[in-house]
Amino acid sequence: MRLPWTYHLPLERFLLSLAGDDILLAAREPAIARKETAGMEALLELYNLTGKISRHRRTSPWALLVAHPDLFSLLKARLPGDMSTEFGRFLDSGNTDRLLLKSFLHTRVYRIAASDGAAPSPIVVPILDFLNHDLAGARVHLDGAPDADGRLVIARSARVAMAGDECFATYGLFDGFDSWMRYAFIDASAPFVRSVPLDIELPPLGSIRISNYPRMLDRHELPPALQDLDWFVPRSRRERRDRLEASSLLIPGPGRPDALKRALAFLIDELDPGHPRRRDLAARAEAEIIEANRAFYEKLLAGLRAPSLDCGSLHPIQQGFVRMCELELRIIRDYASRMAS
Repeated sequence: MRLPWTYHLPLERFLLSLAGDDILLAAREPAIARKETAGMEALLELYNLTGKISRHRRTSPWALLVAHPDLFSLLKARLPGDMSTEFGRFLDSGNTDRLLLKSFLHTRVYRIAASDGAAPSPIVVPILDFLNHDLAGARVHLDGAPDADGRLVIARSARVAMAGDECFATYGLFDGFDSWMRYAFIDASAPFVRSVPLDIELPPLGSIRISNYPRMLDRHELPPALQDLDWFVPRSRRERRDRLEASSLLIPGPGRPDALKRALAFLIDELDPGHPRRRDLAARAEAEIIEANRAFYEKLLAGLRAPSLDCGSLHPIQQGFVRMCELELRIIRDYASRMAS
């Protein structure tokens, strides 16, 4: 599918609000095109007619966090910085409607840079907005510059088992936690767990900061020996001579048993090329990552199962949280058992 760039709806140029379970267009920038305004009005009408906000109130993990904000402290370390800061601000203020609207819009947004070197901006794209997610789905990209008749393009996706002829987009390289917190569904097919952020000390070599952004190196950016790891090697930058920051790391399922250790060895080589104890340091870092992630999900699961947590009508969302934690822990514990064998 190829849609003219002018079909996109720049979210930041509209002010939206809630009236009950309806989304209203409260204001728009004066210079915005009439076609864009008409497109946003039509899309909001479709959301309202299909009860999207009502469903979001019943199914979004953020609805449970509104009712039980103490849970937020147990999971915010695993959230990307923009969600943790902005959504946390709405939780602190008690602005429930603003949080629910923001978290709903977050499920519809693409972030696409309008030109080389420009920062990605949040847009909603009618038609593309209706595609479901699968890791095997296709990515949306901008073909050409917007002022040169550019097109938003998505290719036909690979066939997905048990899905017939449906075409899928990929929303990103997300695990069960990511899909649950971002999109209110649990992608149980994701064959990995994204690590919680942590600092790994590797004396006397230095340290590696593991962050929380799903930005991995593309296959063509990897050395030949690592081109089978295009999902697993993070982008990195040197903060100082003895410290490296990596975008994130993935704990793989049984299909990629050595991917984490090889990715760690690559990062250590970035920090100190040819280090003679690279394998030992990678094994030490691997064990630290597994323990930190196991502890994070076990603590969150305990909080979700606390006797004092009265969920009432939000019980199905609480059970969704539990299923997500159990899924992530299953992958982590399976990985740990393979380490020990």
